[in-house]
Amino acid sequence: MIDTIMVQLGEDSLKQVLSSMTESRVQQWEFRLRGLSLSERAAALKDIYMENDSFIDMEQNGEEILLIERNCPFANVAMKRPALCSVTVNVLTRLLGHQVVRKETFQNGDGRCVFSILSNQPIDTESYSFLLEKEQTLS
Repeated sequence: MIDTIMVQLGEDSLKQVLSSMTESRVQQWEFRLRGLSLSERAAALKDIYMENDSFIDMEQNGEEILLIERNCPFANVAMKRPALCSVTVNVLTRLLGHQVVRKETFQNGDGRCVFSILSNQPIDTESYSFLLEKEQTLS
């Protein structure tokens, strides 16, 4: 489906579909995170794929918070179509209110994905727009 959208309708249409997927996931989770601190929201999001997910860990070292995913539920598709991973990065960014980047990826052979929550880079969740990972620039 990702390939068909890209070939038939172009990258902008693919972004619209992925953005819609992101918005749906954000709406599913938003109410669960209200009133929580950044680290409490990150800990709660360990369960984003399934409750008590033993394949996702959270580490906090000073200002840096990492979500470490050791088993991707979308691995077969994501390996060939990494644009799908932009959904997770955007969902985390929106729900946490801070920029999130993947420091390690299954696609690069790292054997896991490591999402770094940039606590020094808050975002305006009201005006935030979906970005493919390749479009992200860090300030």
